[in-house]
Amino acid sequence: MTKIMHKNYNQNDSLLLPPSLGELISLTHPVRIVSDILDKFDISDIEATYKGGGTSSYHPRMLLKVVVYAYLCNVYSGRKMEKLLHENIHFMWLSGMNRPDFCTINRFRSERLAGGRLEGVFTKVVELLNSEGLVSLNVQYPFLPGNMFYNAEKDFYVCPMGQHMDFAYYKKEKSDLGYISTKSVYIAKDCSRCPLRGMCYKGNADKRTIEVNHRNNAYRAKARELLMSNQGLIHRSKRPIEPEAVFGNIKFNHGFKRFRLKSTEKVSVEWGLVAIAHNLRKYIARKTENSNRQRLFIANIGAYWQYYRAA
Repeated sequence: MTKIMHKNYNQNDSLLLPPSLGELISLTHPVRIVSDILDKFDISDIEATYKGGGTSSYHPRMLLKVVVYAYLCNVYSGRKMEKLLHENIHFMWLSGMNRPDFCTINRFRSERLAGGRLEGVFTKVVELLNSEGLVSLNVQYPFLPGNMFYNAEKDFYVCPMGQHMDFAYYKKEKSDLGYISTKSVYIAKDCSRCPLRGMCYKGNADKRTIEVNHRNNAYRAKARELLMSNQGLIHRSKRPIEPEAVFGNIKFNHGFKRFRLKSTEKVSVEWGLVAIAHNLRKYIARKTENSNRQRLFIANIGAYWQYYRAA
């Protein structure tokens, strides 16, 4: 009979060299990303709410990290946050083993973050997402084809610098579902000396090329006309479209179904925390995706190297 072997199991916690908390948390874990991001932000307006004298206070940056990461993990109760600071290795690492009670946590988010102070943090997170290409702050970005002047009679576009982008040829594309669309391609004459070139496009070519689906634009224009009509405005006021997916995700996927703070100002703070957590999830998802792609690339390079060495 084959002897059964078990891995070593010893609950004796008197280790000669106990591991540090950081060693037990992967370098790409969301808690590290949240910590790194909030370390870069200026929170002097939050720090200014503290007065000198008396006993020492918990650091506001630590409390901000704990609260934001808790909302990121779908934890909204101050008592649950306090419990996690005693039991969860990620919260223990994030707080540097500080253990504020639920009263301190609730007071921090309802008082220290009120008065518009959390809005500064929210704005910085949005700017970070914008720099990563996850959101756009340029609703009327002048370099988009839809915002350029179009001469339908002579079929050309005019860029922000006044240069004509003439029609060059048609291009057919097939979607994943098999739908074939036709796009019109327009090419500028010369962008090599344009002072706005760096903001206009990032390609290496000296002539910018744009692709326009005029049929699709006509449908969009018709839809926009209907939405801006009196009847359309009534429907939009009853059922806004853009935030619905976000609200549904926050309510049903992340369990935020009621506010725990009272008064308009405090509710605004809590909603700000929910919004920050929602945006950071986007950022973390992008970072994780890029990290996985990099690891896959390195693995493929290693496989190719082994293949050529064996060949």
